[in-house]
Amino acid sequence: MPIKVAIAMPLYNEEDGIEDTLLELDLALHQVGAQCSYFIQNDCSTDGSLGALERLEKVLAGSIFVETNPTNLRHGPTTLRAYRRATQSDCDVVIQLDSDGQFKSSEVAMMLERFASSHDVDLIIGARKSRTDPWYRQVVTRSLRILLLFRFGIRSVDPNSPIRIARRQDLTALLNYLPTNPVIPNIMLTVLFHKHKKIVRYTPTSHLARRGNDQIGTMWSGDHSLRTIPKSLISLCVMATRQLFRWRVHR
Repeated sequence: MPIKVAIAMPLYNEEDGIEDTLLELDLALHQVGAQCSYFIQNDCSTDGSLGALERLEKVLAGSIFVETNPTNLRHGPTTLRAYRRATQSDCDVVIQLDSDGQFKSSEVAMMLERFASSHDVDLIIGARKSRTDPWYRQVVTRSLRILLLFRFGIRSVDPNSPIRIARRQDLTALLNYLPTNPVIPNIMLTVLFHKHKKIVRYTPTSHLARRGNDQIGTMWSGDHSLRTIPKSLISLCVMATRQLFRWRVHR
């Protein structure tokens, strides 16, 4: 029987790359026998992203389910909403991916095959190699490694990677430990999988440039310099750090 897969994907202004991203992903997952449902959480995109998704509905082997936030919530809460919708489906496995397409779909498909055939792993995280991001995003990842080690005693190769595969049942249970509006839900989930004695594996994955016309993308709008740190990123890091130190892993 085909494995039922739910893709949890936040979306904000990815009109210029989302079609190529989903077409390539859909083909790669279909080739390994996955029956896919795409749970797209639109964070009030202002471009033609929704029109692109409407065109894709006619050509993808998988099914697309789009929900739009009532207001712009930013990446963290939007990702959590995508996760919740995915775990409420009848899928076996949930794959979380960002919509900017900075991954090789063939590698995601191989990770899924490995996960589906393995009984000694509960979460696979794609450890991005040869990062193509601006320098400041790579600094954030390194800082997160130190923070997680200091705050939770957890060693994580790539804690904020958006390439993750887990069973629906595990995610359903662990999502209940997250705050209502988490700034960094994937990082918190990494902590939860470790603290709840789940087996976490890191798989080296390629890291591609963002699909579309803008290497930096829309998340850090208002400051598109590769030399300076966007003010919005600084604000996000401050909020995330505060939330991590206030958060109680066990209830």
